[in-house]
Amino acid sequence: MCAVVDVMWRRGQQRYAGDAVHGGAGGVVLPIQLSDPSAPATTVDTGTSVAFEGGQCLGGSGTLTTLWSFGDGTKMSNTNTHIYASPGQYSVFVTCTDSGSRQTLTTLPITLTVTPLNPHGFLGRAWSNYQAVDARNPSIYPLAGLAEDGRVYGAWLQNEGSGAGVASGRMDTGTPRSWLLEGLLPLSGPLVSFNNNTLAQRVAPLDMAVSPQGRVLLAWVAGTSLWYAVRTPDVGWSMPVQTALTPSSTTIKVAVNDAGDGAIAYCTSGGAQVVTVSSGSTVTSTPQLISSRCSAMVGYAGTGLQLAKAFDVAIDNTNSTVHAVGLMPSNSTAGKSQILLRKYLPGSGWAEAEAVSAELPQASFSSSFSLSYSLAPAGQFAGVVWSQLGVSGVSNAYARMADSGVWGAINPLQSNASAPYALPLIAVNDGGQAFVAMGQDSPAQSTYFMYLTNYSAANGWMANPVKANTWGGFSAVDVAIDQFGHGLVTHCDIGVDTVAGTLSSTGGWSGFRTVTPLYGKNAFHYQAMRALPDGRAILMTSVLATTGYAPSGFVLLQ
Repeated sequence: MCAVVDVMWRRGQQRYAGDAVHGGAGGVVLPIQLSDPSAPATTVDTGTSVAFEGGQCLGGSGTLTTLWSFGDGTKMSNTNTHIYASPGQYSVFVTCTDSGSRQTLTTLPITLTVTPLNPHGFLGRAWSNYQAVDARNPSIYPLAGLAEDGRVYGAWLQNEGSGAGVASGRMDTGTPRSWLLEGLLPLSGPLVSFNNNTLAQRVAPLDMAVSPQGRVLLAWVAGTSLWYAVRTPDVGWSMPVQTALTPSSTTIKVAVNDAGDGAIAYCTSGGAQVVTVSSGSTVTSTPQLISSRCSAMVGYAGTGLQLAKAFDVAIDNTNSTVHAVGLMPSNSTAGKSQILLRKYLPGSGWAEAEAVSAELPQASFSSSFSLSYSLAPAGQFAGVVWSQLGVSGVSNAYARMADSGVWGAINPLQSNASAPYALPLIAVNDGGQAFVAMGQDSPAQSTYFMYLTNYSAANGWMANPVKANTWGGFSAVDVAIDQFGHGLVTHCDIGVDTVAGTLSSTGGWSGFRTVTPLYGKNAFHYQAMRALPDGRAILMTSVLATTGYAPSGFVLLQ
């Protein structure tokens, strides 16, 4: 709630204790004097620091002691600043006492009128109750997104077959089963079926992006082919388009903007490639190699957990410029590699690659390397974060920010001498602020930690990243940042509830709280979270347990 403070004050009311003689000559001690205190403003929010003014002490005998009482039951303080945790009506006063116990008191009545608190990005919002979707054998790949008008778009795989692969929910080959890709698009609308595959033909992976105004791009692999479909507001879904492209692994990344232009990045046996998709066209551009390395599974083999991804893609919402980053061999030094940025300019094609990292050891092509790239919606600001091998063999996470295409300095995100960092994820907003989550593997303790940090142009990166948890793995994690610079992170792992937490722009960590239910000790959760700059978000989960299936579902931050 928001507290409105109406400030009224009057001339100091003086109360004296001790010596009854005041003023005059003959060594009589003059009374101490107290200036009238005042408040800096007539309106403050609950939880905001208030710095009162005035209250200076003069005269008296010996040392003077000044104490403020803020009227809310907290202890008296010798400082004039205070944070009110709750709205209400408070009377603030100051006492000045000299060494002879002579005392002066001035009272400042304050009336606080409570009004509703408007959400401040992710802060001040609450998660909705868990809402299950169609419960027929849910898969491990649920996706959902929000448009600015509040519409929810989602897609997921339904398991239509039988066998060991079905029971485990794994996407490994050689197990007879089929998958039906469908979605509730939008929420409360009809189910749309895109593929109904024959036995033993997998449909995995898939990814979906939703633009602010509700353009949707959905891409997936059916059998050996890359497919995609687009959705236009008030028109509906296009027919699925089967391309001649043949991805080879379990990673796809898509991006779309309000114009309906988009990009699809995917893995092949020779690395990661990207194609562009233009609004109104069913023809993709010629594939462009953006990374010589693709991705590696991190966590529990075969269950589709977090990937160490060596490529990423984004699109400018204002001019449809596609940004694609990846790890490529150095053109100048043998045995080295670099992170390169390629841009696709509509009407001009792909520009020359630009190096955004220093030269990295060739060993960065090992599974310890991963990167993440984020482009702010308006396209002015961007950020990239990656883990690279250090001189002692372990890895550290590094970040670099760009403003209007000009890249700043490369910054290590935490001093690191022993434990490797991996899987850093970054989100950037239109104010040039950034939020990062990263995993730290501690071999000595056989456990993983999650660390969080944020960035602003004025303050740089946090000096000491926040240690968010001590769970068993950095698995199935998503990050987002709102327009105020507050970060949101969601996380799930084997046998653990899906949780969410916020890191404020000033570094305040909320801690994790459960947002979806746990279905038994052996349940596996997969989660996907997407958010809007104003702080609204959707988180979708899937649950696969050894004892049976539980409904996939979602929660909304609203």
